[in-house]
Amino acid sequence: MTQDKSLKDEPQVLFLTRSYRKGFERWEVERLVRIMLLKIINVTLPITLNPSAQMGFFSFVLVASLVLHATQAPYTKDQWNQIELGLLVLALLVVNLTSICLANEIHWARSDEVQVPLMVVIAVMVAIAGFFPVLPVDS
Repeated sequence: MTQDKSLKDEPQVLFLTRSYRKGFERWEVERLVRIMLLKIINVTLPITLNPSAQMGFFSFVLVASLVLHATQAPYTKDQWNQIELGLLVLALLVVNLTSICLANEIHWARSDEVQVPLMVVIAVMVAIAGFFPVLPVDS
């Protein structure tokens, strides 16, 4: 749809492309591929089967997306690019802290003094990202 010149003024195309800089109209595909990859990893490698593999693949997808966003800055407003980068860094940090939590859970020297604060930190980070105010889209 974004490549078809006859559809470029259609509302559904404008909805998908208006927040991106010129030449980055297809960037929404990166977001959809990222979401699809994270869902596929979640389904094919459930946390109960192999938690370290799941967290490793999550990290790989998030790092790839972080590098793409850092090098390309696809949004029209720098603030949106910074927010996206911040959220990707936060997601990567949550995945890594969860990996540490899972590794500590499996390890024989597990201690509640480490596990509980680690889980609280993860929950607070997710809560902050979840309640992050949505910025209005200027046309």
